[in-house]
Order: sequence, then structure tokens, then C-alpha cells
Amino acid sequence: FFRAVQQLVIRGNTFGRAQGSLLNLNYGCNDGVIEDNFFEYAPYQFESLIHKEPHAGIQLIGNRCKVRRNRFSHCGVGIGVDRGNGGTSNGNLIEKNTFLECEILGITLNGAAPEFQGQLNDNRIVGNIFDGKAGIDIRLDLPAGGSNQWGNRIQTNAIPGKVHFFDGGIGDVLTMQNKFPIVMQGNTAASTGTGSASNGAKGFAILGAA
Repeated sequence: FFRAVQQLVIRGNTFGRAQGSLLNLNYGCNDGVIEDNFFEYAPYQFESLIHKEPHAGIQLIGNRCKVRRNRFSHCGVGIGVDRGNGGTSNGNLIEKNTFLECEILGITLNGAAPEFQGQLNDNRIVGNIFDGKAGIDIRLDLPAGGSNQWGNRIQTNAIPGKVHFFDGGIGDVLTMQNKFPIVMQGNTAASTGTGSASNGAKGFAILGAA
């Protein structure tokens, strides 16, 4: 568990078989490099008894971190990027990682808990590989006016499974529908779908996706 650590480098390690998230970068861990690591067995069931959410290989609340060339196997979620407790997760790069047998999802961008007014902007998810069991989850539980320029981009990933868009508040999505908070470009995906409301798709630009 790292809290507000700056310019960290985590390279060439194996993390596994914990009763929680394997690497927790929290409350403003900025400008880090996490590369060439192996993350395995972050359980889903144990976490569901406490926080009702799956454990992750990497849980990140931070800015401008580079997460690249890591391998995630048998995790509840591979990488969870969020803005809990009013934190920001802006400008992160998630690149060329491999996700195998993730129990719930490979990557989550979670804008939940609208009362905290955090940010989740300008993140890039590029060139990652998924095994088809789990894909990418985009949650848009954002407050109106809480984020003016998302600019998150999902590009050239191999996603055999679904890309799931979930919005927890129709009004929140409608206020941002002209700002294109999510851009998908050049991905190979089996299908895309929306969760609790059909309006959840209005904030997305899907360009050249197969």
C-alpha cells in the first residue's frame, strides 16, 4: 500500500496470492512507473464480503503514472483506476499489458461516488491484450460539472470480450454528452453495450473500431 508517494518505480516483481489488492497506489501516487511485473491471484470473493468490489492487481488513484508491459492473471480486476474520496486520476498511461483469466474485468475506469467531485481525465489505454473472459468497464457515475474535459482514450487494444459502459445517473451523462469523455479508436472488440441506461452511450465517440 502506497499513499501519496511520488516518482515511484516498480519493475520486474511478482505479486500474488494476497487477501486483497496486490498493489494499492492511493491518495495521489503521481509520476510513477510500474512495468514488467507479474500480478496473480487477487481474489474477488474476499473483497466482496467487505467493500462489495473485487480486488485488483493494481488499484490506482494517482496522476501521470505509466503502467506498461505487466501481466495480470486470475485477478478480480486487473487494473482499477478511480477517483475515490475526491482524488484525481489524470493523465495515466496503461500500455501493452496482458490480462488473463480476470474474474470480473480487465480494466475499470471508475467515476463512481459523485459526492466526492474527483476527476478521471486524459487517461490512455493503448495496445493491451485481453483473453476474452473480461474486458473493459467504463463507469460514469459523475456529478454534473464535476469534470469538464475527460479526454480518456481507448486505442488499438485486442478485446475479445465486451466493453461495458455503465452510467449510474442519466442526468450526469446528458450534461457531458457533447464533451466526448471517452474516445475508442482502432480496437478489436466483440461487442459494446451500455448498462443501466441507454443514454450512457451518448458520451462516447467510437472511431474505426472493429
